Amino acid sequence: MSQTVQDLPVRILSFNCAKSSLSVETILEHFVLAYDIVFIQEPPWRFVRTAPSTSRKSGDDVISAPLHPSWLPMVRNPEPNTCPRVMAYVSNRLKEFHPSMRHDLIDHRDVLILSLFANGQCYNLINVYSDETHTAALLLAEEAASLPPFIYIGAALLLAEEAASLPPFIYIG
Repeated sequence: MSQTVQDLPVRILSFNCAKSSLSVETILEHFVLAYDIVFIQEPPWRFVRTAPSTSRKSGDDVISAPLHPSWLPMVRNPEPNTCPRVMAYVSNRLKEFHPSMRHDLIDHRDVLILSLFANGQCYNLINVYSDETHTAALLLAEEAASLPPFIYIGAALLLAEEAASLPPFIYIG
C-alpha cells in the first residue's frame, strides 16, 4: 500500500513479502523511482555473499536481506537463530533527511521506528509486524505515553483498537 507523507515529499510502500527475496528484489529494482521508503514485514533473511575473513580461508557468510545500490537497508540485527520481522529500505535520494533508526524509542524485532529530519523538525514513521498474539501492538500500547507522534504507521495486522492507543498519526497502512 502506498502513501505520501504530509509535509514531506516522501512516497512509501508497505507490504508483507512473506520472506520472498524475489518480491523484495523486484520492488527495489522496478520501483526505485516510484517510492522513497519501502517498509517490509517478514523480510527475507538469507545468505547473500561471502566476506573476507581473518580467521577462515573460505570467508564468513553474510546473512542479510537483499541489497540494492539505490537503497539503504535499515534493519535491527536479529538475535541468534532468529530473523527480523520488519525492515525498511530508504532511497538514497533521502540522504538529505538523515534517515535514522530509533532503537532509543523501541528496540524490538517487530517494530522499526524511522526518523527523518527536515525544516528543523523530526518526522517519525513506524513499521510494525503483528503476530497472532499482537506482541508489537501490545508493546506499542504499553509504551504509547513515551512515544513521539508518528506521521506514518505501516502495519500488516495492526488492530484498530490497538492503534487507537498510539500517539497521533496520519495514516495506518
